[in-house]
Amino acid sequence: MWRLRNVSLARMLAIAGALPGQSAWAVPTLTIFGRMPPTPLVLQTSVATQTNCLGPGARLIAARCVDTAFVSTQLATTTSTFVSPNTFNTSPPTNQTFDSTLSRAIMTQPSLAGWTMVNGGTLDLTINIDTFRANLVNNQTGGMQIRAIVSNYSQMNQPELAMGVTAPAAGQLVWTQALYINYQPNAPANGGPNAANPANTLDDYTFNTGGRGGPVPGPRPGTTISGPFGQQAQRIPPPGANAPYSTVGANVPPGTPAYADPIYMFQGPRMNGINRFFDGPSGAYAIPASFRGIALLTAVNPATKTLTVFNDGIDYGFDLEPIIAGAPEPSMMVLSGLAVSGMLIAHRRRKKS
Repeated sequence: MWRLRNVSLARMLAIAGALPGQSAWAVPTLTIFGRMPPTPLVLQTSVATQTNCLGPGARLIAARCVDTAFVSTQLATTTSTFVSPNTFNTSPPTNQTFDSTLSRAIMTQPSLAGWTMVNGGTLDLTINIDTFRANLVNNQTGGMQIRAIVSNYSQMNQPELAMGVTAPAAGQLVWTQALYINYQPNAPANGGPNAANPANTLDDYTFNTGGRGGPVPGPRPGTTISGPFGQQAQRIPPPGANAPYSTVGANVPPGTPAYADPIYMFQGPRMNGINRFFDGPSGAYAIPASFRGIALLTAVNPATKTLTVFNDGIDYGFDLEPIIAGAPEPSMMVLSGLAVSGMLIAHRRRKKS
């Protein structure tokens, strides 16, 4: 089918009704709580404080700690850098992107050997962040909660795809997340090479099982813990006959295994036919923990080991900071120079969405 090469002109003509029989397609858009973010806002933040912060052995490390969550108000792309690099604890993520992170993971993670990334261009759709806040888990752990829902997507009207790329069906869209993080979930008790700080990798099954790539050992020899990382990963379904991508369903019911690498371990449940994104990362005040994530919409083909990545996603993270007596409160240092939103409401991590 003939398509106007000038995307901006094509969109204007469609909106004006100059393309008979076609409705106006969506524009790639990020909204927060259903509203366009105000400009020139770069980061939206949510801040909470915790009293009597404890470290290992229930040792008091600070009378108060600050938990600051960030989300970019700009739609994330393959070349977006991780948000708020200057507040990251330990080595800041100065120039890492989704693209560079995925390339690094493919080179260093055995489970990703042979995988390649295809830049799919941009999908015209809307991503709405309807859940976002700092999350005080308890007086040893803090983090954040975030959820995103996709709408206004039509497989038939996608003028901004890269040359030769096929638009995915709604059920073929999956989330893949790049990480910059200074702690590792389920890291081996003896530390080891998998406990390196910081880590710049994918948020996948291998990383979340402490680098094992298999079930996390339970508290007693010969047992495993319950939940998605206490069992083998669920393989990504193969694509159907003559289909370019796999159809990947939601995997959030209790007891459902996490998905295998390289996609984000948890998908769905679906809304508008597309898996929602949800995450609730948390870490220890004693580290103090910092987390950055760039989650993009992708399409996967495990038969050809190809991950097609689109310029549609979210860029977010959190920092924990103990308040040292006599020092300026970290929340003030973190937030200076930022346009700050009010406290925002949300839900819960991966098992609830």
